[in-house]
Amino acid sequence: MACNRRQTKRNNSRLVESSSSATRECRTRPNTVIKWRDRFVRLGLPGLQGSPCPGAKRKYNESFRNRVLEQLAQPPPLGQATWDGPSLAKEMGGSVHAVWRVLRKEGLGLQRQRSWCVRTDRQFAAKAVHMVALYLNPPHNTIVLSVDEKPRIQALERKTG
Repeated sequence: MACNRRQTKRNNSRLVESSSSATRECRTRPNTVIKWRDRFVRLGLPGLQGSPCPGAKRKYNESFRNRVLEQLAQPPPLGQATWDGPSLAKEMGGSVHAVWRVLRKEGLGLQRQRSWCVRTDRQFAAKAVHMVALYLNPPHNTIVLSVDEKPRIQALERKTG
């Protein structure tokens, strides 16, 4: 029987059964066996579940996570095309490591772009809305053409109607 630091209920019940064999099989000290036996006597089977691990309370909680994700939706600081870890941490008033933990947990990569387009124009959103409106509702008896200044990007055919 192989036991590890985080012993399961089954392993803990094994510790309660017999002290000398459990001590050898689980490679633990007799004091640990005594502790689990006392818990079993006091609390029964629920006592073998274990207790919450001690430690410092989390400094960065769910609200910190939400604030980081909300900040990513805001435009980056002047002079930057995208957010990076240190600038996010400075804006949030937290550590860089905490910011990266949140981003890793959410599966976000700040340098990973889904598009080649980096918006540096502050009025980009308003211009984009205007252009999309032109395509969706063109003026009467007109043709709307689009010219791309990037020659190596393949234009996709789209069916209309």
